[in-house]
Amino acid sequence: MVLQRELKPDTAASLEGLPTHNVKAYDFYHQARAIFRTENETESGLARQRELLESAVEADPDYVDAIVNLAVAYRQRKEFELARSLLEDAARRMPGEP
Repeated sequence: MVLQRELKPDTAASLEGLPTHNVKAYDFYHQARAIFRTENETESGLARQRELLESAVEADPDYVDAIVNLAVAYRQRKEFELARSLLEDAARRMPGEP
C-alpha cells in the first residue's frame, strides 16, 4: 500500500527556503550538529560527525549546509585539500549562484 498525500498550498509554501527537502539528509545533519555541540573534542565524536555529514550529503548532494559542515570536519583533521574541494562544491550549489 502506498500512502499518497497532497500538500495544501500554504503547507507547500512553508517548505520554501528549507535547506533540504530530504528528511534523511536533514536528520543526519542534525544528528551531526548535536555531536558537534556535545562531543566535538573526542576523536570518536568527530568520526561519527563526519560519517553523519557524509550520509547527509549522500542523501542530498545539494544540501549546502551539510557540505560546508563536512568541509569543516575535514579541516579539523587537517585534510585541507578535501575541505577546499567541498567548499568550492558548496559555493557552486548555493541558490542563485551560476
